Amino acid sequence: MRDIRTSLDSFKLIMENSMVFFLKNMTFYIFVLFLLIASIDLSSQKSFARQWEGRVLAKRLNVRSGPGEGYQIVGKLLKGQKITAVDRNGRWIKINRLDNNQSIRKPNKGSLLQEVWVHRAYVWLPKDFLLPAFGRAENKFIDWAIARGDLYEISIKGSDRLSILLAERINKERGPKIAYEVGCAYKDQLNLEKKITVTVWGEKGTGKSWIAQITCP
Repeated sequence: MRDIRTSLDSFKLIMENSMVFFLKNMTFYIFVLFLLIASIDLSSQKSFARQWEGRVLAKRLNVRSGPGEGYQIVGKLLKGQKITAVDRNGRWIKINRLDNNQSIRKPNKGSLLQEVWVHRAYVWLPKDFLLPAFGRAENKFIDWAIARGDLYEISIKGSDRLSILLAERINKERGPKIAYEVGCAYKDQLNLEKKITVTVWGEKGTGKSWIAQITCP
């Protein structure tokens, strides 16, 4: 019985010491857990960074270490090679990943550059390059606009600019009225205070010749 009592007392003492140790270090454990959660969140945000696939148009394109001709040339790309654009600084495009046939390296170091820059004039990029990511309100507005039945195409060009193409059966003379209605609806649905400018394009599409440009005050 004495041995059993001794064992129980020892076990109780061990548990009490363990509890005291845990309580003393609880703040440390909470801090470590917070860091782990934060690192997971940051890595997930990084993985969802916006990227746009493009390609080189020039026969040979200089790749520079920064956004300007004053920065060092760190490599060259050939016509047709793919790029992944992530940002812009004036007329310079930042790319952070190259295809397997490209080797852009730091001078005299041999390690791959994480960021390099090319001139915008010599690369093709999709029309939605750096446009704001659509949220629930923008998607709801686009659904509403399409349901009208008088638009062939609508594009959100920025927080205060829209672009529309009229449906084939719609008379062009109705363009200004439709543009005003769409622009004001966009302003109201997204609770915007700024003026909204809507450009109505002709049959040849955007970038050719616009029919009207209306502003909702």
